Amino acid sequence: MTEFIEVAGLRLAYEDLGDPNAQPLLMVHGFTGHRDDFLSVRDQLAADRRVLIPDLRGHGASGRAKSEEEYDFEHVVQDLHGFLDALAIDQVDVLGHSMGGMIALRWVLAFPDRVRSFIAMNTAPEATPSMKADGLMKARRLALEEGMAVLEEVSRRVAQRSPDPVLERWAERYWPRRRERFLAMDPLAYGGFAQAMSQSPSLTTRLHEVRVPALVMVGEFDSDFLEAADLFETGLPNAERVTLTGAGHHPHEENRAAWLSAVAKHFDRLEG
Repeated sequence: MTEFIEVAGLRLAYEDLGDPNAQPLLMVHGFTGHRDDFLSVRDQLAADRRVLIPDLRGHGASGRAKSEEEYDFEHVVQDLHGFLDALAIDQVDVLGHSMGGMIALRWVLAFPDRVRSFIAMNTAPEATPSMKADGLMKARRLALEEGMAVLEEVSRRVAQRSPDPVLERWAERYWPRRRERFLAMDPLAYGGFAQAMSQSPSLTTRLHEVRVPALVMVGEFDSDFLEAADLFETGLPNAERVTLTGAGHHPHEENRAAWLSAVAKHFDRLEG
């Protein structure tokens, strides 16, 4: 059941699953994402831990900021900090997917005492080539000028001209869910976070500061994030790397069994 909590005057929607007294796992979705991005795996994870999945500001059912400038990584890092404070949670394992991983990394660096472990899933410590490409800024302008429905339709048509064979395996679920998420996103959030990603400074020289156990996961066909996974693997001092076969940018959907196994082994490493 979706719950709501106010953090610094902004309403955040979230899911709170599993035993409330168990070790909590905070899951941070990516750009244009939604708490339901983890729908297919969250119940399995919640079988033996507490699972917390908020909608980031401007996404899903969470509140909207007043300006594009308030949609940046710094604001979301503070949102996550306030979210855990409001729930009286001292320490979590944190998983971040794509842009959510970029945010989670910043949160880990800002609040190391709140972190037991870090799972970096198809994410990066610096802007990837696609984040710096002209297409993202063109999409930003379209979102701000025409709205998210138009952006979703145009971007879907462009993507489907050269179908991704990995996405095609679950296209019947992927495209309708993608449209729902686009329509549930504030255009200002699209604009602000697009700029935040494209202009984000590299944090590769700070990865050594993350002393907690880390799991680096990436799909073998997610070309934009394979090099980024290499940076995490070599830069994080206590990391294990898993490249998931047959998967692209959504390995928890595209190779779910291997994804769940990798996460379970990570927790066994912590607890066993």
